[in-house]
Amino acid sequence: MASRRGIHHPTVRRRLTDYIWQWRKVVYFISAGLAALVLAAIFLSISLPEAIPELSTEPTFFDGDRAYRAAAELAAAHPKRPVGSEESSQAASWFEDRLGELGVRTEVQTFEADLGAESRELRNVFVTLPGQSAETLVISAPRGDRLDTPLSPAANASGTAMLLELAQTFFGRPHEKTMVLLSTEGGAYGGLGLEKYLDSLDGVPVKSVLSIQGLGKAERTHLTAGVMGNNTVTPGWYVQLTQEILLNAEISLELPGLGHQIAGHALRLESGEQVAGLAKGIPTISLFDLTEGTVTPEAMANQGAAIERLILTLDRGTAVPEAAPAVLVLPSGRYLTQRALNVLAYLMLLPSGVMAFTWLAVIQIRPESWLRYIRNALSFVLPVAAVLGMAVLAGQAGLVPRFEGAAPWTSAAATDPKLPPTLALLAVGLLTFIASRHFLGYLKPREPVVMAEMAKLGSGLFVLLAGLALLASHSPFSLLTAVTAAWLWPLATCFFEPKYWSFGQWPRLRHNAGLLFAGLIAPLTLYAYLALETPLGWLDAWWYLLVQMVSGAYGVRGPLATALLTAGFLLLMGVRRLRLLPVETLERRENPAAVPAPPPRVRRV
Repeated sequence: MASRRGIHHPTVRRRLTDYIWQWRKVVYFISAGLAALVLAAIFLSISLPEAIPELSTEPTFFDGDRAYRAAAELAAAHPKRPVGSEESSQAASWFEDRLGELGVRTEVQTFEADLGAESRELRNVFVTLPGQSAETLVISAPRGDRLDTPLSPAANASGTAMLLELAQTFFGRPHEKTMVLLSTEGGAYGGLGLEKYLDSLDGVPVKSVLSIQGLGKAERTHLTAGVMGNNTVTPGWYVQLTQEILLNAEISLELPGLGHQIAGHALRLESGEQVAGLAKGIPTISLFDLTEGTVTPEAMANQGAAIERLILTLDRGTAVPEAAPAVLVLPSGRYLTQRALNVLAYLMLLPSGVMAFTWLAVIQIRPESWLRYIRNALSFVLPVAAVLGMAVLAGQAGLVPRFEGAAPWTSAAATDPKLPPTLALLAVGLLTFIASRHFLGYLKPREPVVMAEMAKLGSGLFVLLAGLALLASHSPFSLLTAVTAAWLWPLATCFFEPKYWSFGQWPRLRHNAGLLFAGLIAPLTLYAYLALETPLGWLDAWWYLLVQMVSGAYGVRGPLATALLTAGFLLLMGVRRLRLLPVETLERRENPAAVPAPPPRVRRV
């Protein structure tokens, strides 16, 4: 009888593990093939705008000398204009007074905004020039200093001066659409002023938004375009139209690269006023120049005339609607659609989903026993969720900087870690983890060792799948933070890996730690991008991500997905490898020595 048990027990285990590993090979083969086909189809079907509005041939009247004098006057009177400061308020009054001298009626909008350590009052000053239609064009210029790149006072004032000149140009000129010339505050914080103004419009059909800042420098051959929003970009037709008009002025349009757009979407690094307009579904583009240079009347005349022609074209022309919302745009105006990237994102969940349900199918434990494994999974989820929840509450209480909108990575509040709240959050996490493991976790499973380890593995994969699904629903770019985990962590198992004959002496993996840490390649890569592409550095980048989370940049699903992924990592790390090897189908010859023999029976005396 002992010999029968010794033969039957390994045979059943061999069939089970062979089934799992063979099915896993099929899953990865099919998933890789589908992902490659979909990725190829996406790039082969990159859309090009069918048409752009016909360029206006009307004469332009932009006066570069007058705009230059206005910029010099503003720079001399108020050289520094920090957001929410008295200097910025005085600059708003200066803009209002200059328009009043021209007989143009202005309106002022004030609002409160969170700027990290404190809340400040900001001001918008705008002019509404009615047209023949209620359709509205918004031309915006931030008054405040740019935080990402230091500009000279004249360069910081050039956008406001050009807006003043455009108001004088279009004040007595007939136009079809209603025009709003808006001097905003908080542009470096994701366009707070523009966002508040657009929120105040009730039912007004805004057709497009154009934002300008830091222009008018001599010998400039290109301008930079801000086209990135939250899970969206400037429509291709708007990019192509702007590019063509600037080329006629011998200026090229520089767009962020594809890799920069992808990383910026994943980490929510978007900045500029286009973020506010695109969030409302309005075609928006920001034109700025962050390089050093001297503002001259000739350069302001050339660039100002190009901007005037762009406004005239948008006023006379009809915007070309996109077939689907765009999420990535190329310099040619070609764009990738949200629908295509969503398909690719959900396809990345295939290995995790199939392997999770596969383990569920082979685990033969009672349904009521699953409650203990669900409790065990919650014991890992709750501590991480508690830390993230306490961080949000700390932001509401002012202990952690909280921004309204995007947190600029140049702000000291968003980049300088605070030790007391950090230690407090770590203490909360540690205490919650101890209490959670004591009351919800378990130490001794009631099932046999094989079934218990398989159940822990299955629950870990389902927690992983839930976190990945939340990331994919939040944004296809957010899934980038865990795409390697989505493909590598399902390789974790509770059986020793065999030596694959096709790879020679491929070693047997005796634990899951290597696979799980390899699954962290994607988040570490994005963290490296944040640390190296910005002045944050390796030691402060984590604090910026925390401030971004507290400020709501990642919504609710992002932090919750982080808690689930962390719990899935801990669950899979706790799965033990069993000393049992399938040898029937994965090895060239039988190797009974690979299966531990049953202990010898001892006769009782």
